[in-house]
Amino acid sequence: MRMMWKQVLPHLCRAKYSGAETHFVVADSGKVLCIDFGYPTGESVAPGKRHPSNRRPLLHSMAGLYKHTGADRIDTVFVSHFHDDHVNGINLLRRLYGTQVWAADLFADLLEQPMKYVWPCLWHETIPVACRLPLHESFKWEGITFTLTPCRDIRAPFRCSPSGMTKFVGGAKPLMICIAS
Repeated sequence: MRMMWKQVLPHLCRAKYSGAETHFVVADSGKVLCIDFGYPTGESVAPGKRHPSNRRPLLHSMAGLYKHTGADRIDTVFVSHFHDDHVNGINLLRRLYGTQVWAADLFADLLEQPMKYVWPCLWHETIPVACRLPLHESFKWEGITFTLTPCRDIRAPFRCSPSGMTKFVGGAKPLMICIAS
């Protein structure tokens, strides 16, 4: 599997695989929060079986996470938006590591009750959300502050500044995630 790993900031790494990315926030405590955990598109779809239910999750970034940070598990996954290519592997993380799922209250119901909705790219399995996060309010994870804001204009995937990082996330209900250590 082709894997690209990049240190973006001291506490932030990015793993890019196929058409999606997973970001890892590594706390001083060694705990890891990842932003999204989907599937590597080209390797998880069998020929002739394009339906999302045929796509299988893989632990695509775990070897890189261990190699670059020493971490061997993901403690928390933050869901940037509900598209299948961003959430497909979350239940695998929950089963293997007991990973907690955090998501914006804006779309947590879509994750927990996907059969009630008709949205494009919606993952078909229930993903229980342990922590529903409000928009426009800061919250902390392991001493790192996050703020979620809905956004409409996505011009670049990142804007870095000395105080932290802003990640723009696309999709049907995009969020701007500000991270400050």
